[in-house]
Amino acid sequence: MPTKLLDELATQTEEYICKTHSLPTVIKRHNYYFYELLNVYQQAATQNHLIDNINKQKAIENLTIKPI
Repeated sequence: MPTKLLDELATQTEEYICKTHSLPTVIKRHNYYFYELLNVYQQAATQNHLIDNINKQKAIENLTIKPI
């Protein structure tokens, strides 16, 4: 998982928002953007692996039986 990239994107997003609205940077805001980006990444990954519309056990079976 590209957490370093997501962290960099969260930093860039926060800096842009803070600059645009004349706000100070705040770790809570950075964390919010990070977890929003992480959520989008995970949703895209589940769709790419065709496991977004099945139950947890079936998803585990699909990912451990078939090579990705």
